[in-house]
This record gives sequence, C-alpha cells and structure tokens, in this order.
Amino acid sequence: MKMKLFVVTLSTIVCGGSWAQDPLVVHDNQDGKMIYAEKCASCHGDRGEGVHGKFDNPFSGSWSVNELAALIDQTMPEPDPDLCVDAEAAAVARYIQETFLTAEVAASPRIELVHLTVPQYENAIADIAEFFLPQKTPSPDRGLQANYYESKDTPKDKLIETRVDPNVHVDLVKSDLFKDRKGEEGFHARWEGAVFAPEAGNYQFSVNTPNGFRLYVNDLSEPLIDQWVATPDQNETSESIKLLGGRWYSIKLESFKFKEAQFSIRLSWKRPRRLLTTIATEFLSPSFVQPVFIVGAVFPPDDSSVGYPRGTLVSKEWDAATTEGALEIAEKIATNLRHFAGSRDGANIDEKSRSLCCKFAELAFRQSLNDEQQRRYVDQFFIAGQPVTTSVQKSLIVIFKSPRFLYQDVALDRRPAEVVAERLAWCLWDSIPDQELRTAVAENGLTSKTAVTRVAERMIDAPATRTKIREFVVRWLHLEASADLSKDPAVFAQFDRMLLDDLQESALRFVDDCIWGEGDYRQLYLADYLWLNSRLREFYGVPLTEGTSEEFGKVVVDSNQRAGLLTHPLLLSQLAYYRTTSPIHRGVFVSRNLLGIKLNPPPVAVEPLSEEFDLAMTTRERVEFQTRSENCMSCHRVINPLGFALEGLDAVGRVRELERDRPVDTQVVLETKAGTFKLNGPRQLAEFLADSPDAQRHFVETMFHHLVKQPVAAYGSDKLNELTQRFTESGCRIRELIVDIAVTASMHGLE
Repeated sequence: MKMKLFVVTLSTIVCGGSWAQDPLVVHDNQDGKMIYAEKCASCHGDRGEGVHGKFDNPFSGSWSVNELAALIDQTMPEPDPDLCVDAEAAAVARYIQETFLTAEVAASPRIELVHLTVPQYENAIADIAEFFLPQKTPSPDRGLQANYYESKDTPKDKLIETRVDPNVHVDLVKSDLFKDRKGEEGFHARWEGAVFAPEAGNYQFSVNTPNGFRLYVNDLSEPLIDQWVATPDQNETSESIKLLGGRWYSIKLESFKFKEAQFSIRLSWKRPRRLLTTIATEFLSPSFVQPVFIVGAVFPPDDSSVGYPRGTLVSKEWDAATTEGALEIAEKIATNLRHFAGSRDGANIDEKSRSLCCKFAELAFRQSLNDEQQRRYVDQFFIAGQPVTTSVQKSLIVIFKSPRFLYQDVALDRRPAEVVAERLAWCLWDSIPDQELRTAVAENGLTSKTAVTRVAERMIDAPATRTKIREFVVRWLHLEASADLSKDPAVFAQFDRMLLDDLQESALRFVDDCIWGEGDYRQLYLADYLWLNSRLREFYGVPLTEGTSEEFGKVVVDSNQRAGLLTHPLLLSQLAYYRTTSPIHRGVFVSRNLLGIKLNPPPVAVEPLSEEFDLAMTTRERVEFQTRSENCMSCHRVINPLGFALEGLDAVGRVRELERDRPVDTQVVLETKAGTFKLNGPRQLAEFLADSPDAQRHFVETMFHHLVKQPVAAYGSDKLNELTQRFTESGCRIRELIVDIAVTASMHGLE
C-alpha cells in the first residue's frame, strides 16, 4: 500500500481534516510554486521532504490533481485552511503533483549515504583493536578478587587471605580479618578484576581513604588516580574516564597503611546521569579482561534532526576528528608494534607488520582485500630503508581515513555475504562483524533468509545489542531529561537526588524486564508491577512486608491505579511541573512518543495558568479553560484527554484521589479515526494504548529508525505495514521484532 501524501492519523482528524466528495476545477492562472513556497514549505519542506516536528513524512503516492486540490482546500495550511482555497489550492495541487509526485524528485524516501555515527566509529575501533589482543573472558562470578597482606608491601609470606569481595567499602582495621594483628609492618590490600559499563559516557571513579592508593581502570600500566602518598586533608579523590557501553574493563585498586591510625577505603563511581555510589556487585568480576581501545578524538554530535541520530552531516569538525582518530590509532599501534604484530623479539617484523596492516584493512573495510586494494592501502607504504613503524603509521592513517571505513555500504566490490554481515553488525551492535560473522561469510553461510535470521538470533543476545536497545529506551522515553529533574521540597520533602537516582534504576529495570523477560510489547503498558527498593516503597506507599529485601525487586501494585510504563513515577515526574501536574506535557508525550501523532507546535507561546489564577479550579479545569478556543482545540482535543486520564497521579507519580479537596476527575472521551472511546483512568488508557494499531506501528517505526538509522519507507512503501503485521502476528514479541528489522535491512536489495 502506497504511503499517502498526508498521513491520516488521529491528529489530522481532530484538526478538522475531511475528504471532499466533489473534485475542484483546476485553474491555470495561479503560480503554484510561489504559493507553495509562501504557504506550504514551512511545514512540508522546500523539496517536499517534510519538516521534523511539523510534518515529518515526505510527499509520496499516486494522487490526482483534483484529489490533492480537494484535500488542500479543506485542510491546509494548518491551523487556518481558509488561507489556501479554490484556485490557489488547485494551483498548489498541480505544482505538488507535477514536481514531487509524478517525477518523484529527491523528496521520495531513499537509503542515504551515511558515515559512521559516533558510537559506531568508537565501537568499530575498539573491536578492530580487540582482534589483535589475547581474549580474556570475564568470570561469571561477581565481585573483585581481594588479597590482604600484613605488610605495607606484598611479599607472599605476608599474605593473610585471598577472597572475592562483593565491592570495595570496608574498614579493614575493624574487620575480623585484621583482628588481633599488630600490623607493625603495616597493612596492604589489593582488589582486581573487571568493571562493566552498562552504557556509554563519562564515568567518574572516586576513592575515599586516608591511606595511599592507586586506581587503574582499563589501562593497568598507567593509574587513573595515583595517590600513593596519602594526603591527610584530602580523603576523597575522583577522576573521570570515557567508557563505551556494554563492555568490561580491567580494574585494579591497591592501598596500604604504614603509620596512619586508620586503614579504610571505599571505591565509588558516578555513572552517566546518576549519583556517586558504591559500585554494585553485579557490575564487578574477579578476573581481568583485555584492554579496550577508546579513541580520544572529540566528535561533533550526530545529526538528530529527523528524530534519530544518523551520519549525514560532514563538517570540518567531523573531518578533523576522523583525522585525529586515525593519527591516534596509527601512533598507538606503531608504539606497541611488536605486541600487535605478534613478534615479541622483533623477528620477521617487516613481514608481520605488513600482514598486520592487511588484517587491519580487512577488518576496517568489512571485506577481504584483493591485490589492488592491498597495494593501495598497504604495500606501497612498505619502502626499503624506511623504518617499519613509519610504514605502519602511513598505512593505518590511509586505512582509517578511507571512505571504505568511514562510510556504510559504500564499497561496490564486495560479495553479498559481506554486505549482509556488515549491515547486521551495524544494526544490532553499532560495530563491525565479529569472528563468527566473518566465518559465516567465508563459508558462504549468509545467502538465505533462514540463515541470516539464525545468525541475527545469535547476535541479539550479545551485550552490545542490549546496550543499543538501552540507548533506544533512554531516547524513546527522554530519560536524559531526568538528570536535571527537581521538585519543590516544601511540597515533596523526600523527593531528593537519591530518590531520583532510584527512579531511574527502577524505570530501566522495568523496561529491560519487559523487553528481555516476557518480551511482550503490550506488557510495557499492562504490567501490574514496578521495580522498587525500600526507599521507593516508603515514598510511594508500598508496604515493606516481612522478609522482603530492601534491594530492588518486582513489586505487584494496584492495577486500578497503575499500569506499567504509562504510570511509572519517573515518567510522570518528568512530565510535570515543579509543584503541579501537567496534563498537557503528559498528553503531548503520549500523543507523540507512544501513539506517533504529529502535533504542530502552538502558533504562539502561551504561559500556562498558575495555581493562583483561580484557587477554586483544579489543574484539569485550568487546562480546559485555557485551551477552550477552537484554534487550541484543534490539537488539544487529543492532548487533553490523554493527559486528564493520568490526573490520578500527582507531580511525582504518587496516587491521589483529591485535588483541592475535590475528587480528581479522570474520565475522558477520546476521539480517534477508529471511533470514540470513553476511558476512565490510567488502566483503561493503558489498555487502549496496548491494543492500538497506531501505537504498535509507531513503536515498530521508532525501533527501525534507531537500529537501522535510515527511513523505513526507503525499504519499500509498504515495508512498515509488513513489519507491523508480523510484529502483531508474533504476539508483539519485541525480540522477534528486532531480529525481523535486522534481517529486513541487511538483506534489502540482495534477495
């Protein structure tokens, strides 16, 4: 089914759109191009490509001039259709039909040439370098390996005990381990193993101790923090480091006591958007792993103007960053050439270095090299009499500045299996194919949809996939906004930064559980439980029963008052004001992010009415009063009911029955293209969303854009409908959707 010119969604119907029954006569005495530029381009783009936040969809479809003229005459431009009627509407219709539809000029959705996004670039470099390092898998055990000595040094005969500690937060002098020990030669403790970064970003590591210490993260040869000489007036020292998400990093902390009165130490970290806290046991492993190569070059942010990040903008800053990255890689490899080339004693270093560069090129280009490519990217740089390190640096700089590395799907001389492997890896991992994928390519094992599906099902369980889906959740729910969230302490006394930190953990655990546990998309709305710890239980009035752990766990809640994600306290707190709820923010979020309705921004910025406007009014009544005009109601006919249904939960997501000593009214009438629905409260709204074809379709589209970073319509005018239908038929299984998207995108044009 062809995508229509204007997508008929809930928003177009409530904005007054209707289909004319009688065709208009087309007149030739108007300049359609001029009228389009004046009255249409601001919403639909100069080339009909669409404008993000207004009408995202580009023009496409087969429409007659009369059909277009009838639609424009009665509905466009919003919010005042009277500005383009009769002959003007007919002229614009002819211009659109002839310019954008008949010729299908560049406005039609297409797969664009894109360079690697920042995460793709960084992950690719890390995985390429990892290929040349000894593989060290983290232990399935959790905690850190700890060694304790009755000496300020670490002689074997002074070793007291070796064990696995759940974390580093101890007072060693007061512990049973050091009881009755004099420690005349001092004490020494060393913790080592690995730490897992659940998402990409800057991590602040902090050590609190009165003693000397050194902390190593990722690089065991260079300490991140070196305070071997204790500073009496500075017990806590912090340093930040950039980490890629979904990876383990070696970590080592050692500390000693000689003359100090105390010997205590605590290791903490501050994850992106989170508070400083002791590193939880689940993020620690008692075994070392190989180092992760993290490029230090600073890249400009990826273009997100279409609602998802993609590599479409090439700027001086981006070009400079790729150059800096290539130089950094070349320098690092050349400095450690014997290690990477596998020649510890320097034997056959020239031959092994040439092979090293060939392998780097194959991994970076995601394909095997032919003779011409080997000459161009490797052989020409190995000149007799030139230092081999110079040859390696020149070769690697050219490799990592090549479009074959920096751009996706740019090489036309690759085998279909190589193309499929690359697309799968970018889609699910934001990185290059691993050894299993390369083996499948070598064995010609990616030639059928069945084989590709089997490979994708294996890939989906990798930490990299879970990290990418976690990024999808953060972006979809706008969780990055929660970092600066605050509430009036006079109204919500216990809503502090610690509670907010718990709410973020609760929300992520809930969505992770829905995706990777039951896997049913509908449970995002219908689930009757939350992930809570003791602090959240107390604040939200959920009793802590006997024997219940104080840590996070699944807690069943009243299904009449709460409904999955829709009523999660973090989301509701974000979509509220400092002291009061905001039905408009909540309604807009449900409309845009969950139902996929395109809402125009208000023509004029309007300050919301404050509580003091009329002390007798409830929040709902103030919103109804302020949005009562017909201009406002063109959009608020949708927004208001969706927000009012959630008024039974206050500005921090707590259940309430009264506002200003009056019962909260959550009954609404929602008008949609599928009919009129009478709903009462969050549970009925959640049931509507869970079964809504629009919501399911929008979820599929949003997931596709996040994974593939290309417009779904570019893969076929009916591709979104096909994916949505298979998603529905699968029982809305999110894992199956992810695999389906990966297989669809990776095999496009090759079947």
